[in-house]
Order: sequence, then structure tokens, then C-alpha cells
Amino acid sequence: MNTLYRLLAAFLFVVILPPMVIAQEEWGPTQYVQIVGACSYNTSNPCFRDSLFCYHENIPFGEEHYRIMISSLDGYGESELLEGEYFDIEGVNYLSPFVAYAGNKLYFSSDMSGGYGGFDIYVSVWDGQQWGIPSNLGQPVNTESNEFGASLPLNESELYFFRNNDNWAPFSESFVLGIVYKSDYIDGNWGNVVELPSQVNSEFGSGEPSISPSGDKLYFCSYRPEIAEHIFAYVSYFEENNWAEPELLNHNINFLIDWPPWSYDDGDVLSISIDLDCSSLIITHYAVYEGFLEGHIRISHLTVDIDDPSPMPKAIELSAYPNPFNARTTINFSLAKQSPMELSIYDIAGRLVETLHRGELRAGPHCLTWNAANLPSGVYFARLSAEDNSSIKKLALIK
Repeated sequence: MNTLYRLLAAFLFVVILPPMVIAQEEWGPTQYVQIVGACSYNTSNPCFRDSLFCYHENIPFGEEHYRIMISSLDGYGESELLEGEYFDIEGVNYLSPFVAYAGNKLYFSSDMSGGYGGFDIYVSVWDGQQWGIPSNLGQPVNTESNEFGASLPLNESELYFFRNNDNWAPFSESFVLGIVYKSDYIDGNWGNVVELPSQVNSEFGSGEPSISPSGDKLYFCSYRPEIAEHIFAYVSYFEENNWAEPELLNHNINFLIDWPPWSYDDGDVLSISIDLDCSSLIITHYAVYEGFLEGHIRISHLTVDIDDPSPMPKAIELSAYPNPFNARTTINFSLAKQSPMELSIYDIAGRLVETLHRGELRAGPHCLTWNAANLPSGVYFARLSAEDNSSIKKLALIK
């Protein structure tokens, strides 16, 4: 019976909705990762960090407040409060966490004192042991309004976020949507803020942008009543120096309500985040269950890419040991069949550092050693392309 309901939902999604381009990306069925509480006012904005993810959750004990939580993708129901003296201040709310793809910076929104008003965007840097003192991004990013949902590409040259001009307050039971903006990082400062075009910004509100590592795909949530009476997830591609018309993600991402419909009354998508190799999405959707609000965090994996109408092959397993490392690390991988491949190293800005191998290799396990003795400490990325697929591994060089 449950399968029948889901098939009916898929039919309604495709047939009943007004004309709208459905994204060519084919996202597979979602799996539960976390249910965020079972009481009112719980929301979440999950983001990736390796096999972990962060999200914010209302802590309804004593004075209600929002805190940043961290959990494993494999540890359903297990989560911990993000540690750090700067992230557990009484009376302060912390929302919309985003860990940079390199893993060394945490962006979030907070109403802590000393800001410009409402919620501002802050950044904290990982010093190897803990998250450091949060720094306000300052004007023109932060204003007297509320700024949420920071997201940056791999080279961290751009900042995407959204601004809510209402007097929004935590626990208001209202969805947080607004206008999506972009700011460029120029000469050590965030520059003028530019409102994204109407392709991204619906007149009824958009929010929670998630920019891909390469900076050419933007996932976001938006309310577009001409499509449906729901907040749904969309993707826009950067083409010809502009953002293209948004495409609606498939029914595995939208219409995530659990059936039967008399148990769950809604299915709005609260947030959506893309991972480092663009092969997985973490989604939070809203549901009403027996009169209570719930945030359901799920994960979906890419099965068909936009440029490849055939099913995506199984991801290449890529590992490195030791990692972190001092001067040398061994990168291990396995090929299912003999094929051309390329293994290259990139720095945190996306610049090519070194190509370890380019050419054809036999099927089976392989390992290559990277000697980084002459390079400075920092975060690097190993990218393996083979078998019509690719995989990325983050490497930490510590001297």
C-alpha cells in the first residue's frame, strides 16, 4: 500500500502540476538520516562535512534556543552539540551552518551581540583543535535585516546567502524565505552585494542557496504557487554569464511526505545541500505529524547526471593513508576495468598542483604516492577521473 501511495504522488507530481522543466539530474530514492525532534518550532539546515553533517535544532529545555548539532550520516539518531565556548552562549541563537568544502571554515547565522541587527552571518576558522572566535562578515553582507544560508564554492571566491527583511524571530512557526544575494571576495573583503535574477528569486520568496564546488550549479528552495502550494527544491545552471531558468528537482526530492496523507499534512522542502563531488544531496523537509512540526533530514544519491542519460556507475573508491600527513601520503583506488584515468592534486583555490598519473591502467587495485615535501601546509584535493566517473578526496598536509 505504501508503494501505491508513492506511485500516486509521483503521478500527481508529473501530470497534475502546471508545465515546468524537471531537472535532467536524476536523484534516487531518499533515505532517512535524522528526524529533528517531535515538537513545534524544530527546523534544520544540514550541510556536509566529509561523512558528518551539521544542522541547527531547537533545544526546548528551559529557555528555547537554536544550537548547531553534528551527526554522522551513518549514525541515525546520534548527534552531539557542536563544541566550543563561542557556540553555547546563553540567549544566543545559531542557525544555517555551512562548513566550507575544504572543511576549515564554519559559516553560520546568529543574533549574538555586536552585530548589525537581526541575524548576521559569521565565520569561524578551525585551528586544528577547535573552532575559533567567530568573525562577523561585516557590511555590505550584513545589515539591519536577517541574513541566513551562507554557501561558498570550493575556491571561496563568492558568497551566496539570502536576506529576510521581516522582523523574523525564532520559534515563529513561519518559514524563512527571502531574497538570494551574491557577494564576491575582493582584496580580502566581501564586496558589493548583488541580488540574483528572477530565475532564482521568486516574488514569493527563495532561500537556503547551496552552490556547487565548481560554482556553476545553484540549488535552492523557493515558493512558486504557479507550480504548487509547496516550498520545493530547484536547481539553476550558470550559462552564458547568467543563471538559467530553474529546474524542479524530481519527486524523490520534492513531495517527500510520508504516506498515508492523513498522517503527514505537508511536504515543504526547508533546505538542500550538495556534497563535494556533487553525487549526494542532503534534504530537510517539513511535516506535520499528529499536530506537531517535524524536520526530516534525508539523503539522496545521483543516479543520472545532467550530461549523461545513462545510469551512473558505482562511485570510485578513493582513499589516502596517512591523512593528515607530513610529507608523503599514499593514494589508493581500484578500477573495475582497464581504462584511461587521471589522478591530479589541486589546492584549496582549485589550482592544479600536480598530475600524478595520466594514462591507461589495468583493472584492479592501484596506489600512487604523492610527495608534498616542498609544498606549504594546508588542504589539498586528490581528484581521480576514470570509467566515466570521478571521485575527490580531501588531503590535509601538516608540517
